[in-house]
Amino acid sequence: ISDVPNTLTTAQLKEKVNADLIKLLQSPTVLQPVIDGLRDRSSSFCPPVAQTTGSYDTCYGKLSSRLSLGVSAKDSQIIQASFQSEDPQIVAAVRNLLSEAYLAYSLESKQADIRRGIDFVEQ
Repeated sequence: ISDVPNTLTTAQLKEKVNADLIKLLQSPTVLQPVIDGLRDRSSSFCPPVAQTTGSYDTCYGKLSSRLSLGVSAKDSQIIQASFQSEDPQIVAAVRNLLSEAYLAYSLESKQADIRRGIDFVEQ
C-alpha cells in the first residue's frame, strides 16, 4: 500500500497517530481528573467550580497553557510531558496527577480494545 500514490507511509501514519494521541491527552476529558485533584490541593491555581465563568473552565486553560506534550525522540512511541510553574508543589502535584490520569486512560483504552475483541469473537 505504501507504494500506491496518495497513501500514508508508515512514518507519516505514526506521526499522525502521535499527533492525535497528543491532542487526546491534552483534552478536557482526559485532564479532568488532574483538574479535580488540583482543585482539592490548590485553590489558588484552580479556583472552585462556582468561581469559573460560563462553560469555560479557567483551571483547564491554566493547565493546558503550561502543559507541553511531545514525542521524546524521532521514531519513538514515548510521549514526554512538561509543565511549567513557579510553585514546585504545583509542579509535583501536576506530575503525580498526570501520571495517574494517563495510566487510567491507557488502562481504559486497552480494556475497550479487549471488549471489542471479545464482542467480535462472540459475534
